[in-house]
Amino acid sequence: MNTGIGDAINLAWKLAAVLRGHAPDSLLDSYEAERIGFARRLVATTDRVFSFATAEGRIADIIRTRIVPADLPEGRGASSRFASTSSARSRRSP
Repeated sequence: MNTGIGDAINLAWKLAAVLRGHAPDSLLDSYEAERIGFARRLVATTDRVFSFATAEGRIADIIRTRIVPADLPEGRGASSRFASTSSARSRRSP
């Protein structure tokens, strides 16, 4: 959602400037170039986090249940969420 808000703000001020005659139409061409780098980094980061969160195996389970929760602020519930996910996965595995 924050990305969409950032995109809207970037485009809105450019449209306003063009419509008011304070900037040339070509200003709108800069929108994609300015936002694409952020979008690519966001997708890459999301892919890495998803891969980590869904990884299987003993090392991934240890990281999710013991290392990551220690780095999170208390009350976030992440350790119980990860622990229940890895426990469920362990019960299904032979």
